[in-house]
Amino acid sequence: MQTDMPNMEQVPQLGESGRASTEYYRLSPQQRVAWRVFEHIGLPNAQIALSIAGNFDEEKFCAAFAEVYARHEALRTTFHCVPGMTLPLQAVDNTREPEWKHHDLTDLPADQRGQVVTRLLESERQVGIDLNMGPVIRPLLLTESVDRRFCVFTLPAICMDRRALHNFAGEIGLAFTGCLSDTADEEPLQYTQYSEWQNDLLESDDSQAVEGREFWAKQAEQERVETPLPFVLKTSGESLFLPESVQLSIENSLLASIDCMAEGANVTRSDFLETLWSVLLSRSTGASHLVLGHGCDGRSYPELESALGILAKTLPVHLRTDLSNPLGLQLRETSVAVHDVTGWEEYFGLDIHGADTMLPYRFEYVESIETAMPDSFSIHMASCFTTAFELNLLCRTNSTGLALEFAYDARRYRNEDIVRLAQSYQTLLKSALDNPDMPIGALDVLPAHERTR
Repeated sequence: MQTDMPNMEQVPQLGESGRASTEYYRLSPQQRVAWRVFEHIGLPNAQIALSIAGNFDEEKFCAAFAEVYARHEALRTTFHCVPGMTLPLQAVDNTREPEWKHHDLTDLPADQRGQVVTRLLESERQVGIDLNMGPVIRPLLLTESVDRRFCVFTLPAICMDRRALHNFAGEIGLAFTGCLSDTADEEPLQYTQYSEWQNDLLESDDSQAVEGREFWAKQAEQERVETPLPFVLKTSGESLFLPESVQLSIENSLLASIDCMAEGANVTRSDFLETLWSVLLSRSTGASHLVLGHGCDGRSYPELESALGILAKTLPVHLRTDLSNPLGLQLRETSVAVHDVTGWEEYFGLDIHGADTMLPYRFEYVESIETAMPDSFSIHMASCFTTAFELNLLCRTNSTGLALEFAYDARRYRNEDIVRLAQSYQTLLKSALDNPDMPIGALDVLPAHERTR
């Protein structure tokens, strides 16, 4: 019979010769989710690309990367399957160094280089990485012109979440400027330490841990009826998760109105945006009860803020929508439901509580991440999926307001349908601000050009 729990007496004998003294660790709850989704429908690699302008000291940059690489075990972790177990164990490999790859694009016509950069990044996200042998990080240097380069780092989805990618980029910037040595005496939290802590919480007999597990067990027992959106596509069970996205933005003036209404209802901006997302999904599917995946970065303690690895979680929130409710009441009910589940976040483990590893609909709110880097450095892009979904609304603050990213599984939806859904969300948001006392079922969801057809 296969089991998720290792027989630790077997562990020292695992791996190739010369690795007998290697220490092996259980996957964290977040890694277990990512691994199962990856095995079932696949997950693209995590990736962050730095844009570097002006003169470039390649030797200095590679040395900065090497310093960060040596500092964090999460960048040197490999994964090893054990006979009789359904999940692998992880180990820290100090024997292999990543090899830089280089692409010089300066011979191409200037107007084609951007497209080539985009294609190369996409290819890196799709090409597999050897999780057993490592290295699990793949560095790539793209020279677009004499004064523009992209340094790209790609890792398996099981290794990194979005916040960790930004933390990693920030440390490279500090190392490049010589400032990382200022924190050299402070040993960073290693992911294996975090993983063991998370597993211990799920197994502890402490009264609070028991109460937390009981809370999630009751959540899992609640009836869940999935009602698909009317424009969802049928897919082959063998096809892979294929994330695409549609982008919209909310300017600062509209964001101020959102904040004013949220404050009046005694809820957060995130509560406001999540409530409208759940209302739109409920009206689109006809479902009064929705289980929405609530994304959180898992860094509720200061010691975790700079950590590398997967700390982010998707918590199931049971939301009930009464279309006769005024918006204020619906906001408060959503806020209470979200507060309840986030209060027990650290005791949540999907595989422990019998929940599915993927919820079809998801929401995440992210404040702008301040990443200290040299003036010539900037983050060109960051991509990370630690779980799969059908639809995900990511709301991310920036200098001009709020960016809305409607990510979707392209196996399940057409781009034009998600464009319409995004426009409906924007219409619902403006209608709610203009008519705060109107029942949520009467608020506009059709854009003006569709209402006049």
